[in-house]
Amino acid sequence: LMFALLAAGATLFIANAQAVTPPAPDAQGNEQPCAVCHTDYQTTWQSGLHGQAGDDPVFVKAWEEQGRPGACLVCHVTGYDPATATWKADGVTCEACHVTPTEHPKEPSTVDRSPDLCGRCHSDTRFGWQDWQGSTHYQRGMDCAVCHDPHSAALKQIPGPRTEAAPKDASELCINCHKEVSMEFPYSQHHEQGVSCVQCHVEHLENQDREPHSMPDHSFQASLQTCNTHHSSQMHRATSEA
Repeated sequence: LMFALLAAGATLFIANAQAVTPPAPDAQGNEQPCAVCHTDYQTTWQSGLHGQAGDDPVFVKAWEEQGRPGACLVCHVTGYDPATATWKADGVTCEACHVTPTEHPKEPSTVDRSPDLCGRCHSDTRFGWQDWQGSTHYQRGMDCAVCHDPHSAALKQIPGPRTEAAPKDASELCINCHKEVSMEFPYSQHHEQGVSCVQCHVEHLENQDREPHSMPDHSFQASLQTCNTHHSSQMHRATSEA
């Protein structure tokens, strides 16, 4: 009897799971948002740069000053149609990156995880795309989502205790993979002076007043410019005569 009850319960559970269907369209015929099931992702997206791409004040101002060109909307909204100058949704929505099958959620949504998906919009030279393609990270097959959260469009955060003397910064992402270097770096003079990975390897990351469309250097190569940022008083100083 117990076996029969267990079998009947399992059958009912499977039947209910298979009966799940996507949320029905609303009164206007629009599909219900992904937030019905993916609330956390939806919240993160709404407060991030992708969710605000279509109505960000900086973008709107620059767009209007340029005469509201349709070319900008190819990346700042979802489903832009140049023939009619209309679009499906404001901002970079789920549909911009995910392909959702008709039988979802029975069938999972798919997404292109290669950097090429991000490169459809982030390909301008001001985004550092050429630097990224020439980087060792790109050559080794790393995708953008290794460091960036695609829903918030921000850098990922590595969990763990932090103190005022060692606040969170993007260098934790470097250490997460470059473990050998991270074991040697604490004994260097740079570390003793409070210098982090990104201060040398990712130019201008700390600059929050960047021009629109400008991004930090994604080649991850330390340069003379990064050295001069902190060593300008030491570089090429006059030598004393013997």
